[in-house]
Amino acid sequence: MAITPAKLPSSDSEEDIISKLPDEILASIISLLSMKDATKTSVLSSRWRNLWTATRRLEFDDKMLVTKDEYSRICRKSKEELGFGKVVVVVGDEIGLLLELDRRIAETKQHRFISRVNHILNSHEGSPIQEFKLCCSSEVHFLHQSHIDSWIKFALEKRVEKLFLNLLGTRYTLTPSLLCSYNLGSIKDLSLTSLDLTSEVMEYILSNCPSLEVLNVKSSLTLVRLQVSGPLLKQCLITDCSNLQSVEISAPNLVKFEFCRFLSRLEILTLDLRAQSIRNFTGFPKLRNLKKVELKLKGCGVSNLRHCAILLDMIPLLQIFIVEISGLEVLEVDRDVRELEGKPHQCLRLLQMRDFVGCTIDFELALCLLKRAVLLEKFVIYASQDEKKRTSAATRRKQLQKYLPPGAEFLML
Repeated sequence: MAITPAKLPSSDSEEDIISKLPDEILASIISLLSMKDATKTSVLSSRWRNLWTATRRLEFDDKMLVTKDEYSRICRKSKEELGFGKVVVVVGDEIGLLLELDRRIAETKQHRFISRVNHILNSHEGSPIQEFKLCCSSEVHFLHQSHIDSWIKFALEKRVEKLFLNLLGTRYTLTPSLLCSYNLGSIKDLSLTSLDLTSEVMEYILSNCPSLEVLNVKSSLTLVRLQVSGPLLKQCLITDCSNLQSVEISAPNLVKFEFCRFLSRLEILTLDLRAQSIRNFTGFPKLRNLKKVELKLKGCGVSNLRHCAILLDMIPLLQIFIVEISGLEVLEVDRDVRELEGKPHQCLRLLQMRDFVGCTIDFELALCLLKRAVLLEKFVIYASQDEKKRTSAATRRKQLQKYLPPGAEFLML
């Protein structure tokens, strides 16, 4: 039997159902579009003319806001102003003329970009906004800090949830003085790429963003020290920060931490893992210049911590290793001591174990570390002041004494 297609309504009788939806729903739909496409909806009808101004997603990319046709017009106009094709150019002046042409094109693009961004922000009526993204290529290196300041202030005033700044070539410096006038509690996802960041501004951000769940810092040449913290922080990615020397991590809900490339200068690392149950360090990167590691672990509820000794393989130049294990009891895991074989470590000079109680867990970890630290100069045990724990620690100290490298000092405090 043949199937007859349904008759479509004529254009005169067709009803525009979408335009009858409430403004809030239409604004949510427009928020799914790119900034360029969102502004185009204003030409659909008078009903749609200003709906884009309520979008909850603002994305500004200098490469996208200037179309190919506009770029061609900019190039053509700049060439005409410089007299390309109309004057005879001396060979020696040709390079200078080309550089001037590039400068004028970049400057015109920059002015067009600033004008577009300011127009959109001045027209925007939605609040709060879900996402604010600003991407500036190296071609807008004339961009003044005051422009970026005003755009970031706008995002903070709108209680932004996701803030992405990629300011390649601008040498923009983010400061606490810019942030201190605003409530940062709405920010859940923060990405900072190619900004001049300091330890102070990162500490301010992490201390004042209680809802922060994702932090991404990339290509900051001025960041030297970083303290990663936050009650809700789940993911942290540090990439291409070539001058970073010290990282301290203390985030109870952190499930993913990555630091990639150009961390050869990192010398000090603090890992506070007391809020997590760490079973192994598989996948831990090799940090060849790391000199000092402070490892804070939870002792209660774990069967062993021997795997911590594997860190010596990942950090060949480690000189100072501080291990703090909280929550251990003297009779924790009553079983035979097991050792973990490994290669001798030639650089470890100082080993400290804090909250040492002398139970099976901390004793076998100390044993694994001592047997591998063949050139150790000093081993310090910080024992509990509890009489029972201190007595147990003193007994274990005598057992560890015979594994000490020749000439090494052994203290219990």
